[in-house]
Amino acid sequence: MAVGSNDDVLIFNDVSKTKILDLNGKTTVPGFIDSHSHIGDYTQLWGLPNLALPPVGTVNNFADINKIIRSYISQNNISIQEFVLWL
Repeated sequence: MAVGSNDDVLIFNDVSKTKILDLNGKTTVPGFIDSHSHIGDYTQLWGLPNLALPPVGTVNNFADINKIIRSYISQNNISIQEFVLWL
């Protein structure tokens, strides 16, 4: 897998071996995979921010993650010296 600008990744294009997938502006994050979404249920039980993908959570992109974490920090009066845990 290669991620980057067209100029950066097209140098790897070998028609016989390369599959090009146009995400139409969406984000791909290699290795950021929800392997088993039951863990998202625990976020509510433990009071942690739910960063699971649908149908368990509402995260579709990095903007959603940012919004959820910032909201959690604000609602829980978390200071800059504290850690924020999530699942």
